[in-house]
Amino acid sequence: MKRIFVCLILAVVAVVGKAQSDNPRGIYKMMTLEGKNPPVNAPFDQYKIVTDEITLTLRVESDGQFVLANNDGETLNYTGSEPRTENDHGRLVFDSNAQHFTLKWWSTESDHIYFPDGGWVTECYESGKYSEYGSIIFKALLQGYKPDETTPLLGTWRQLGCMDELRDTEKAVASMEENYAASSCRGLFMTVFSGYIVYYKVVNEGEFRVNGVAVNGISCPDNNTLKMGDVPCRVTWLGKDKMAVEMKDGDWRTDYVIYSRVTSNASLMSF
Repeated sequence: MKRIFVCLILAVVAVVGKAQSDNPRGIYKMMTLEGKNPPVNAPFDQYKIVTDEITLTLRVESDGQFVLANNDGETLNYTGSEPRTENDHGRLVFDSNAQHFTLKWWSTESDHIYFPDGGWVTECYESGKYSEYGSIIFKALLQGYKPDETTPLLGTWRQLGCMDELRDTEKAVASMEENYAASSCRGLFMTVFSGYIVYYKVVNEGEFRVNGVAVNGISCPDNNTLKMGDVPCRVTWLGKDKMAVEMKDGDWRTDYVIYSRVTSNASLMSF
């Protein structure tokens, strides 16, 4: 897990290449797609994160929900634009360097609006391009967020558990930390930015996957309040790097979600 994200961070600062036959390395956004029809602007907010060891695909929905997964099963290396044989349907990567690359793959999808049932799909990618949600999701996953003294709520937080009421919190939190590895909260994170929260769950059992959602309209009017749109959530500090966030279920029930701060620069590196 740590090795994967070290590679991803290195990919972000990959040296710019000049050739058109380099192996693509870095983060690229899909710009156009050609399948059943002539090329169209990318109908999906989709990214390829390509390293020497793995290629991950990030798909972001219009409501901020996202999935990061190893859909390709291998890293993408330059192949040239033509199949090796008439019946070769392997992936093709060409016109590639640090700024862009073209991916061509054989589709067997049925009844898909863009993909043919037995035909090639061509996707063109460019680096340095991000949607609003895409940008904030990558920032959360790869960079985290260092808090400052004036706004301690900002940062990446690991969920430890929940409490019905805040009693004997020191003992309860210590138990949560001790049993974290077997907890249902294992892999649950949130990164708080000025204006956004990114919630996500890291699954690293078998096939690696991250599911999450980016939410805008977030503010921190003071150090004890996390405001989601017009809804304020009271924050109770349980120490410098631990907090309980009040969550109300209607008008009759209040629970508290317990978080501890992730102190590394990249939240996923600590998982």
